[in-house]
Amino acid sequence: MGTKEKLREIDGIVINTKTNLVQNGTIPVQERIYYGSQVSPNISCYDEKKQKYKNVELFSPAIYDQEHTVISYSNKWEVYDDPDRKTRKIIAINYPKKYLDFWYEERRRCMEGYKIGGVFIQGAHYWYLNYWRIKAKSRGKGYIPPYFLDLDKEFFDLVEEARKTEKNIMMLKRRQIGFSEKVAALVAYEYTFFPASESLIVAGLDSYSMNTSAKCKTGLDALSPNKANAGRPFYKRRSAGKDKPEEFWSGYRVGVGVAKGYESKVFAITTKDNSQAASGKSPTLVIMEEAGINPLLMKVYGMIRPSIAERGKKDGRIVIFIGTGGEMSKGVGQMMTMFYNPERYDLLSVENEWDENITPGTTSACFFPAWKYYVMDNDGNSYKDQGLILLKEERAKLGNNKKDLHEEKTQMPFTPTEAFSVSGLSPFNTEKLLRQRKKLLADNWDEKQQWGNLEFIYAAEHKSDDKADKKKEVLFRDKGSNIIGIRWVPAAPGEVGEVDSDGDLKYPYLIIEHPERPGESDSFESFFSDEIYDSLYGAGTDSYDKPKAPTSDSLGSCSIFKGYRNANSTSNMFVARVTWRPSKIEKFYASTLKLCLYYNMCQNLIEWSNVNIFDYYKNMGFEPLLKERPLITYANVKNSKIANKFGIDPNTKYVWEEHYATYIEENFFNMYDFESITRALAYRKTTSRDKHNCDVTISNMLALEHMLDNRHLGIEVEQTNEMNNEFNYPIGGFVQGKNGIESVGNYFNEAYEDLDGFYTD
Repeated sequence: MGTKEKLREIDGIVINTKTNLVQNGTIPVQERIYYGSQVSPNISCYDEKKQKYKNVELFSPAIYDQEHTVISYSNKWEVYDDPDRKTRKIIAINYPKKYLDFWYEERRRCMEGYKIGGVFIQGAHYWYLNYWRIKAKSRGKGYIPPYFLDLDKEFFDLVEEARKTEKNIMMLKRRQIGFSEKVAALVAYEYTFFPASESLIVAGLDSYSMNTSAKCKTGLDALSPNKANAGRPFYKRRSAGKDKPEEFWSGYRVGVGVAKGYESKVFAITTKDNSQAASGKSPTLVIMEEAGINPLLMKVYGMIRPSIAERGKKDGRIVIFIGTGGEMSKGVGQMMTMFYNPERYDLLSVENEWDENITPGTTSACFFPAWKYYVMDNDGNSYKDQGLILLKEERAKLGNNKKDLHEEKTQMPFTPTEAFSVSGLSPFNTEKLLRQRKKLLADNWDEKQQWGNLEFIYAAEHKSDDKADKKKEVLFRDKGSNIIGIRWVPAAPGEVGEVDSDGDLKYPYLIIEHPERPGESDSFESFFSDEIYDSLYGAGTDSYDKPKAPTSDSLGSCSIFKGYRNANSTSNMFVARVTWRPSKIEKFYASTLKLCLYYNMCQNLIEWSNVNIFDYYKNMGFEPLLKERPLITYANVKNSKIANKFGIDPNTKYVWEEHYATYIEENFFNMYDFESITRALAYRKTTSRDKHNCDVTISNMLALEHMLDNRHLGIEVEQTNEMNNEFNYPIGGFVQGKNGIESVGNYFNEAYEDLDGFYTD
């Protein structure tokens, strides 16, 4: 095939379709040299009319300026203690003034930035262009300096803007645009120029954190005196005892107990099942690699946030999140929530100019669409229109192959919503799920969701002038910390994602709609004496038994589904959820119990594979809240391997999947939880390498199965108030008795004498 046959004109721009390189008469930047004294002071590096960069070799003077050539180190400058002795030692180095002047100026540019031709290059970007080395894609080329790209300038400018505005930053991108190299260079920049700095490379999987760490060390090694590179004066020796793949420090020892050097530190940390792996550090820079994969994303962020601020100020310290389309799994819902609510999570916000049907002025975190760095010219400019045309043609070639088309969209996304669609095929109606998620984004629905905590109300803390309430106090006196109700505690603005002293989320509960109860009360406190709509809600829980899971990133999840009361109420929807893996397993069990109690003391259908939670409910005296085997599920099951009274056999999962698929097909417009929708898109019938059949989807299925069984059994919603006629107190309440949580009825007669005659009308 001839060269002419590779050329194509698109909207007046001639492109070599083999390389997607614009043919505009310029030569490759690696072939350009210039002489600084001959560069006109009026030269421009940016074409305002075309909005394109030009003369970009001027941004890399250490490489392309023949009059600014790097002054190499010479052994002749070294002064020895005894020139004739074989074991001689260097006692001084007589650096020439020209050498020192050159490197002082280069250091200044790396620290303060560089301006030429009307364009300012950030200090870190100057360091990247002039002193970093990346692996060339061309065979046999080895490691080369990176070329200027408009994409890279946007990246480094955004990072600097985040630092100046005291914000962290999240960046969502397509695959294969070199972000691992850029963040590795940022870590090396922190390590090289800031004494006692501490950089963390955090990921949910070893492969991501270690890959970036390896790139960082490779770039730093290129500065070594043993390499033929100009950046030797920037090289920092690494401490022999602290030079490992997962950790390295700068510094060296000159005697017993005497250490010198910058003592900067870099740690590669994996938080697959341990959010506290990154705690105990004092980082100045944190890179959160492939955030969409990390199931503990918000929890890890909650642990790190306090450590990068001092007296409420970051002073240049920053957390940088990187997420890639096509590399999403259990952290995708959390990352999506943060992406579309940057202010809430202390992230740099920009106008969302990518998603369709978004209200003008709507903000989000940062996004790099597929057309960036797709069709380029020799000056590193991206061509949007031409890139989109070629990308759409690639999609068209896939025809009706839904799986491949979905992979293409996620890995080469035009919009953030495409990037957040997990690669692969879900057994559920992805078109309807994506349509609903798009609608929620357009309506800013995530701002209407509530995060908070649920707390038990104890008799000892409840004070009231109400006679009935005083009777409760008498009823519970001398009983210790007796539970008489539960209350909702919302997270204040900016507190979502914060962690407690155990490293667990302070506000793990997501509420779409608070429980509906008789009357017009809008109270977020519920007492066991209150009237309720019995059987209006049903819970489903995907639990776990092991406090730590070294080979699993599984979380526990409990979902609440609301049934039908009447035509004037919302119905047939998921209204609440708690999904987490706290430090103590009992804390998760308790969180599911609190959620059930808050939603009108509804029963909980739990998968019968992790059985300790059943014992927890029984030991706490809440066995009545355990949902028995759902008959509707087992009606079509020939052989169930587990003869359990409560819960549901995991071998019946195919039945839940069918029911959940039908629900999504018919009621997708009733789904208001971003993460539930995103996890449904990620779900697989068979376990993949990323274990996509996930906790959130399982708990939703079980809550739905619960309510379908109630409907099958003919259980109807009823208004109930199981109160003692005389004392107006619930027989069905729960308190802390001598043997754990007990029904009020268990010792009601014991307390009766205490109440007799206490009140008179």
